[in-house]
Amino acid sequence: MGRLILVRHGETDWNRNARFQGQTDVPLSPVGREQAEKVGLRLSKERVSAIYSSDLSRAYETAQIIANHHQLEIRQDPNLREINFGQWEGMSRQIFDGDHEDLYQKWLADPMGTRPPEGENFIEVQQRALRSLLAIAEKHQTEDVVVVAHGGLIKAVICAYIDGDFWEFPQGNTAVNILEFDRAGFRFIALNDLTHLEDDDATVNKK
Repeated sequence: MGRLILVRHGETDWNRNARFQGQTDVPLSPVGREQAEKVGLRLSKERVSAIYSSDLSRAYETAQIIANHHQLEIRQDPNLREINFGQWEGMSRQIFDGDHEDLYQKWLADPMGTRPPEGENFIEVQQRALRSLLAIAEKHQTEDVVVVAHGGLIKAVICAYIDGDFWEFPQGNTAVNILEFDRAGFRFIALNDLTHLEDDDATVNKK
């Protein structure tokens, strides 16, 4: 049996300001780097055989900080990128005007099936993410592997294995999620674990 340790990246300024990041390459904020150091220290106790990451800098930098504790090279995978929000990237959830409001409300009601203009939906994100995670599990069948990705992508993966609504699965910055895997498939044994950020004001950003 192996384990996939799915980690959301540390905080960015766009997270703090509730802007749609998607595939815009926004770096970690100073708070995000502190969070990454904390999750890196936590995972230093694990016997990690490999580290994979989205190729966006906020995930890759988080992965680098984790990798410093294990002397491992990071394997980048564009399939682990966050959803492409298309025209919504860079916009704030508070400033949608009439051109986007109806579609935004539809997206809130059905984020898996609704596609932002010129973007993708979370069903498509789920499909590409699972292709990569299944390939990683096949390659590391009895090992522990860290995968650093994004909140929306991780929630879409959770929805593939746990019955529930997309919005029922919060993902704080540097949240730790653990899947066990064997021939029978994946099983989540930890979700949105933020104990490494206890007493940290940054834990308020849990979506």
